Amino acid sequence: MLSYVWGGFGKPCEVVRSPFFGGDNAMTIIRNESDPVGGWIMEWVNVVADHKGAFGITLIATSHVLVGADSDDTRTRNRAFVCNINFVPK
Repeated sequence: MLSYVWGGFGKPCEVVRSPFFGGDNAMTIIRNESDPVGGWIMEWVNVVADHKGAFGITLIATSHVLVGADSDDTRTRNRAFVCNINFVPK
């Protein structure tokens, strides 16, 4: 599983292993705690290249996409809106 993370203390583009899933989940930090909040932001990622960088193998197909939010470990609330998710051929 490849995760893109907004938040936390890592550096942008840093890939870290999940403390819960180990080598089965690589988390790529997109934005961290010092990035601004409160406005619309456009992001582009290359899932195929990021998967190869994280796991060393080329992604053949994607089976699921999940957009989620998780703040229970921080005892805070978060709110976000997502629109216009697009996938284009590699």
